[in-house]
Amino acid sequence: MLIYILFEDLFVKKYIGVRNKIYSQIKVFSKCMETKVFLSFISYNMAYLYDEESLIEKDVIDYSEYYGCLLNWIRKYRINGLYIRYRIPACPQFINFLKKCDSYNIKVIVEFPTFPYDLETRDSYLLSIDKFFRHKLCKYIRLATTYSRIDDIFGIPVSVLQNGVDIEKNRLHKRKRHGNIINMLAVANFAPRHGYERVVEGMGVYYKNANVKYNINLLLVGTEGQNDIYMSIARKYNIEQHVIYLGIKEGKELDTVYDNADIGISILGFYKLGIKNAAPIKTREYCARGLPFVYGYDDIGFVGNERFLLKVENSESPINMRRIISLYEKTVDNNMICEEMYEYTKKNFTWDVILRDVIAYYKE
Repeated sequence: MLIYILFEDLFVKKYIGVRNKIYSQIKVFSKCMETKVFLSFISYNMAYLYDEESLIEKDVIDYSEYYGCLLNWIRKYRINGLYIRYRIPACPQFINFLKKCDSYNIKVIVEFPTFPYDLETRDSYLLSIDKFFRHKLCKYIRLATTYSRIDDIFGIPVSVLQNGVDIEKNRLHKRKRHGNIINMLAVANFAPRHGYERVVEGMGVYYKNANVKYNINLLLVGTEGQNDIYMSIARKYNIEQHVIYLGIKEGKELDTVYDNADIGISILGFYKLGIKNAAPIKTREYCARGLPFVYGYDDIGFVGNERFLLKVENSESPINMRRIISLYEKTVDNNMICEEMYEYTKKNFTWDVILRDVIAYYKE
């Protein structure tokens, strides 16, 4: 049996995307390993253990006591495997927890959602602790996973993953023209790494031209993280009406937003973190829905010249709206492209395909 562990509150609204990803991974682990997979996380001073969506254990604890709580559950439920979503710092309590798990012959895999992560970490104190202790992780972890093309993390061998999608939860997009309107869609927990200021700057340059062919809008769906930055740029160019924040959407509301979109916008700011290649979940979700998309890095799931996408520079340069228009005009009336994207997703980005090597490690 296996426990999937994370060190954050899974039910905070801004973690909708992370929650969907974790449930999809758990479903595949359970199906392919033919075993029970528990989920554990900590919220404030409460530790939780779930069996599927049923709460079976909870304990009032201090954060530092979470590891002891986990060890009790490991013994109680005879756990032989852990899948841990990493969060800094690699503190002494975490190292000791891993050491005890190793002594119990428990197979531990640690997923690094972003790597490298130093430039993304704003808390310099926590980062300093992490840097001091993280070199010890390799003593007790035999395999790590991440979404960049690298061979090892702190001396731990890496199985390179791509973010996957649940086909059943990402239905095929209904393509249709909206007159002379092009709606770009960005769905995210907005953070500096998303770099959508590049899009707004590009829109500003585009609208300076009096002879515009299309009315281009940017629809923002998610948390308000960077909204003030995007809107300040929009005000500079007097295009506030074209940058539209819709808030957090899910289910049928999100489906409706997708049906009104023409181009998806994936991450454009990885240059800020020194990241050159990655596999964000958003490009996979756009692909599953048949929504042509734009991204600004080397995506390990795509060549970069597929007819349904636009790869731009991994830099701070504004996005040229003429290139957006070109992608739109090549794809908007071609329903075969939507089917092609959906089939590409089924072949390459479902979790049972992506987690094959991880599952094989647990089965050894």
